[in-house]
Amino acid sequence: MEAADGETLAREIEAKLNGRIRPVLQVHGGDLTLLTLAKGVVGVRFEGACVGCPLRPVTMAVTIAPALRAIPGVEGVQAEGVRMSRASAARLAAALPGAPPGSAR
Repeated sequence: MEAADGETLAREIEAKLNGRIRPVLQVHGGDLTLLTLAKGVVGVRFEGACVGCPLRPVTMAVTIAPALRAIPGVEGVQAEGVRMSRASAARLAAALPGAPPGSAR
């Protein structure tokens, strides 16, 4: 990916974060920082009250990852310090109609 394309993609990601995701997190005293964008994989970090929240994996799987993967050029989303087992991701996907398999990644 060329630098100009990467810059455009980063602006699109920031716009999505600012428009839909950050406002919801900020209501709860949290936030999200864009850390990296490399080869279609977005790296983010939870901030504020989100850091200790046990629902971070669910928030990633249900809200953040699908919203960012909907942007052309984004292949995956990873959050620093957030992990979800494949079994948990499968249970979550089964419980949520329309959730893509592996949505926690």
